[in-house]
Amino acid sequence: DERSGQESRNRKTQSWSSPAMLRPPNSYVGPSNLPIPFKRLGFRLTGGSSMDQGVFKEHFFRSSDGLLLYARSYGPPPSPSAAIPIICLPGLTRNSRDFHQLASFLSTSGELPVIALDYRGRGNSERDSDKSRYTVAVETGDVITACAHFAIEKATFIGTSRGGLILHHLIDRAPSLIAAAVLNDIGPVIEIGGLLAIRD
Repeated sequence: DERSGQESRNRKTQSWSSPAMLRPPNSYVGPSNLPIPFKRLGFRLTGGSSMDQGVFKEHFFRSSDGLLLYARSYGPPPSPSAAIPIICLPGLTRNSRDFHQLASFLSTSGELPVIALDYRGRGNSERDSDKSRYTVAVETGDVITACAHFAIEKATFIGTSRGGLILHHLIDRAPSLIAAAVLNDIGPVIEIGGLLAIRD
């Protein structure tokens, strides 16, 4: 019946987002085996444009306080001989999936490394049991840890909404990491009227 069908769909979605169901590190994933949430976002499983056919590599690494965090990379791995990598930072409740088409496009040449991150508690990253640690400052530290994991000394950052706020903190804490920055849907000042609109 309709209820049991919905429960089945919910279970499939939960199995993708549950930390216990994380795939092993360094496994490859492409459009041919996208999980159900990707299908709902409209990504085609066969055919389509070159942007839909990008292959990414999955990575897991530990935060400074021990959480298992997730990132996906497109194109070649970052290295001193490679082009300056691009690191994509999503919004408050978003994750690395948001950048799939952009990252696939940017890495099409095979020369540009692109990395998209899941913050703690989002996407495939482990949930933090301490809600007080879901802050821009802590997540900025996680971005710095991600750069260290990938041996990145300098990158171009794309920050959407909360990702842009993280970049404001990053320029203060680790300015040498930033080769360039793109701020999307965010600025240095958040008006109270906008915050109230989000709250309501």
